[in-house]
Amino acid sequence: MEEMWRNILLELGIWAIPVSLLVNTLVNLTGFLPSVFMTATNVWLWGAWWGGVLSWTAEVLGAMLAFVLYQRGVRILPQKYRNRWHWLESIHAQPQWRQWTLLAAARLVPWIPTGAVNLFAVWAGTRFFIFSSSTALGKIPSIALETGAGYGLIQLF
Repeated sequence: MEEMWRNILLELGIWAIPVSLLVNTLVNLTGFLPSVFMTATNVWLWGAWWGGVLSWTAEVLGAMLAFVLYQRGVRILPQKYRNRWHWLESIHAQPQWRQWTLLAAARLVPWIPTGAVNLFAVWAGTRFFIFSSSTALGKIPSIALETGAGYGLIQLF
């Protein structure tokens, strides 16, 4: 799969960066598809630093887009389905700095799916700035790990 994307992006020339950003954003918008293949492709094409930055940007954009779309979807639900979990209400009642810390910590845990963090942040009524800034910081370690793994694989071959 990685080789297929690499060949497609190589053929696109100057358009490879926006296409890679768009595809990686869409992968992250789903919340459950692994983005490691796109990160490895970005690392192979643009190096560890710029490939990592491009993948991090796409991950953050995908999460923010998912947050906005999930917010619109949650608004459609009747009120009786929105506040069913008390722990979500307790997160909403926390000060903003604590909400930020909880979201950043959730982003640091590698086995919590991105889509779950996005959805729970929406259900907890987190503000967009709190969500986006904690996501931007919390995604750095996972992207660094993916970038390092992709770079290591490239060095093997």
